Amino acid sequence: MAEIDEFRKRRFDAISELIASRCDPRDLPLVAVSHADGDHPQTLDEALRHADVVVTARVIKTEFRLNRDVGMPTAHSTLAIDVVLKGNDASEISLYQAGGPMPDNGGIIGHFAGAPILLSGDHVLLIARKRTNGDGYRSSYPVGTYYIRGGVIRVPDSNPCDWLDGRPLSEAVALLRAAISDASDEAAQPCDWSRF
Repeated sequence: MAEIDEFRKRRFDAISELIASRCDPRDLPLVAVSHADGDHPQTLDEALRHADVVVTARVIKTEFRLNRDVGMPTAHSTLAIDVVLKGNDASEISLYQAGGPMPDNGGIIGHFAGAPILLSGDHVLLIARKRTNGDGYRSSYPVGTYYIRGGVIRVPDSNPCDWLDGRPLSEAVALLRAAISDASDEAAQPCDWSRF
């Protein structure tokens, strides 16, 4: 137990130093360290039905924090909303994510598979639910985060719902609006769980 406690202390100190160094997280490789267990949406349609917000947005800032009881940092991002497909009309929302700078291999941004850490400047399509233990939102893991690059949807590695990949943003927004307005419980698009 003493060895485990000492390892946790060294890791906590190393992560704290990395966060305090104010290194540019974009200089660190984004590495999926694991995936979270639990009952996840099996289709994008299911994620949309249970979502509290579906928006396109730009990440204004991301701050990293570390809790001594948790082995991974957390990322708290502020997003400026561009388009609301579902949810309230707030101009900004807070997004809480598991992951952040870790000392492994000289420094990485660790995150759960299918849930990349959003960094300042990212343009995203986000499907999220309200946090049960505080304010803000959490992405509908692992199918709630999609990058928007050059007006096209890009699906992050390990996201099992990849059927939006490569579609123009306008087309993706139209498809999602139609799926959100459909009251059917029938899933229109399956997810490929071999990617997860």
